Amino acid sequence: MSDQAKGSPASDKGPPAITAGWAARRYDNIGSFLNTGAPGAVEDWLQPRLRDGAIARLVELTKHRHPFRRVVDLGCGIGDWSLRYLAFADEVVGVDVNGAFLDVARRAASTHPRGDRVTFLQANMREFKEHQGAELVCLGACTQYLDDGALDEVLGAIAAAQKPGDFIYLRSTCAHDYRQPVANDAGFYRRKAAYQGRLERLGYRILDRRYSSTLLLAHLAGHVGLRSFLAARLATSPLNAIARLVRLLTDRNDFVNWVAVRA
Repeated sequence: MSDQAKGSPASDKGPPAITAGWAARRYDNIGSFLNTGAPGAVEDWLQPRLRDGAIARLVELTKHRHPFRRVVDLGCGIGDWSLRYLAFADEVVGVDVNGAFLDVARRAASTHPRGDRVTFLQANMREFKEHQGAELVCLGACTQYLDDGALDEVLGAIAAAQKPGDFIYLRSTCAHDYRQPVANDAGFYRRKAAYQGRLERLGYRILDRRYSSTLLLAHLAGHVGLRSFLAARLATSPLNAIARLVRLLTDRNDFVNWVAVRA
């Protein structure tokens, strides 16, 4: 959910071993491919709910286009998000650089009722060029591991392949607006404006930008009867204010989630 950014200002010249480090990482449990440092029990409870809260908002904003014919999930990890996308997609392609993560994803797909509709490919997302026909491309918690040049290349390839009305979902850890963008051994921590500006320059219209904590609280509120996202967000606004204050006081960042449509 959060990472602390320390190190040198972000630039095209970043840590060269980030991709290699991710490619070699073992899978032991959900915490073994996350960087939050939270206890395992906390991760096991929190991460699925963060995922489901983000996807619930994505579904709400794109439901007029369901089912999507093709969804591409870049940086898919163990495939839990990819399998959730099957609920509103005819075909899902999950892409990750780590073979161990993909082994977990394929095992999960083998027991999923629609698992034959998902394909998992091992590739660096900078090398993956098969975005054609993807009415939704998802970049979940992976763009902070791309330097500026690679990020522009990946987003440019997606934009070139998508048509007006197609969607992109991007989730990334961001530096606070009052801080310098930072690059360190864990990744590149840009300000929110760096992502939003890139999307807009590529011809996307931003539909939504939310912190993961906001989506989590709204999702949990939905379980007690608040089905409207606006009503759930208003009901949980005091908790959101506390969450923002805690982030500021502890100098922690939070994932930001963008949903945008190709104009």
